[in-house]
Amino acid sequence: MQHASSLLAAVAAAALSIPLLAAPKAGKYDVVWSSPGQSSKDSMPIGNGDIGLNVWTEPGGDIVFLIAKTDAWTENGQLVKLGRVRVHVANSPFTGGSTFRQILRPQDGVIEIRGAASARALIWVDANAPVIRVEASGLKPSDVIVVNGLQHVRPGARIEPVKQSMEQGS
Repeated sequence: MQHASSLLAAVAAAALSIPLLAAPKAGKYDVVWSSPGQSSKDSMPIGNGDIGLNVWTEPGGDIVFLIAKTDAWTENGQLVKLGRVRVHVANSPFTGGSTFRQILRPQDGVIEIRGAASARALIWVDANAPVIRVEASGLKPSDVIVVNGLQHVRPGARIEPVKQSMEQGS
């Protein structure tokens, strides 16, 4: 799992350093929330048919998502979440207020999060590869910390999350 956390950090660092995709156009079936959620019960689903995410923004401005895979079954036949990723932004513009929006855009297969000062994040699962993409604009990469951890393991086991900072040029 250490390789997976390193790969996730590398993908997040690369995504934060490249230009953001063009703004998705408003669609007829978009779902728009004007306030952050409290937990995974307030999440929006997104995926590519193999990998699925439950994405929400917490009141403190952290973007959190749970990761699922279609073949992640327990011995009891339960489909489980494999991991949890928290994207923490120092002085987050995604804390709520009149400019906050979390938008599920099913036509584009993306979740867009808008915050203060034109900050924006796009989250989606690549349709052609098993890759989760997080792109942001209006943020400094050195202000972003990605924390990941396993969501479901053997009962009673405790796994500490891996904390990685995204710095300019890493």
